[in-house]
Amino acid sequence: MADQQYATEIEVQIGGKTIEANLVQTALVEQDMSQADMCTVSLDDTTRQFSGGIKVGDPFIVKMGPVGSPGQVFDGEVVAVEPRYSSEGESKCIVRGFDRLHRLVRGRFSRTWEEVPESAIISEVAGAHGLGVQTDINDEQLYVYQHNQTDLEFVYHRAKIHGAEVSVEGSSLKFMKPDHNKAFSGIALELKGGADYELKQFSPRMSSSEIISAVEVRGWDPVKKEEIVHRSTPESSGLPHGQLGAFLAPNASGSLGKEVSYAVDSPVFDLAEAQKKADSLLYDTMMNFLTGTGVCVGKPDLKKGQVVELKLYNKDLSYD
Repeated sequence: MADQQYATEIEVQIGGKTIEANLVQTALVEQDMSQADMCTVSLDDTTRQFSGGIKVGDPFIVKMGPVGSPGQVFDGEVVAVEPRYSSEGESKCIVRGFDRLHRLVRGRFSRTWEEVPESAIISEVAGAHGLGVQTDINDEQLYVYQHNQTDLEFVYHRAKIHGAEVSVEGSSLKFMKPDHNKAFSGIALELKGGADYELKQFSPRMSSSEIISAVEVRGWDPVKKEEIVHRSTPESSGLPHGQLGAFLAPNASGSLGKEVSYAVDSPVFDLAEAQKKADSLLYDTMMNFLTGTGVCVGKPDLKKGQVVELKLYNKDLSYD
């Protein structure tokens, strides 16, 4: 019999109304460090109450967890409603949602900012979509140009320059520096055949396709009329040596990780800015060396960006 400590209760709220539990067929929440959270829910729509009642833009909240005490795992908006009618079986309604980061993908803009802090730029962009901002980056920017980009493309571009992580919690956009020495969350996920453990699937991936040995940022100082150049390597950057795949990737990739990447796509105005940008681009690229995806039962205390432990059991019940 399945271990009842991992039995999951699902609660779905759409448009401020809680859906009856017996009408919720499945619920899947997907979290990714590089894009908006997504949620897909399948509802029994035999009476057509959902296909005719749910509207695009409705608030969409999903809770999962132990029976009797589910916790919130998704907070966003409905972006698609897909009824599926059948003459041979039950009809259902598929409801898809994104967190509010999706608001930034509509429309392309060109605009400039001069001598304003980064926090003011991000606040202006997010505020246009009804989002507040949490940020710890307040560096003053001499000149910033958004060139025919969606606001989401622009925010991700600014995040790469600063080495920031972008996410949305409720109606607040978080634009924060990552913690490279983040402490263990205390969450251990176990994958073990023949038992009802939290971790259902895990697929790691090692790839050298984007691995490089250094990033060199180049710019021009119009006042001093001289070139600005900075090259970052894993050894010279501020990456935590020995703790992240970002530091180990070039050596592990052998002859495939010896190339140097040059960045000249956006202006830099001094050496310190060039160094910050080079370090950020190097870190972002190196972290693609070792990635993975997993599927687990609803666990409200599991959040993207956390440091977790994975236990993959062998046939003799030992684990890696």
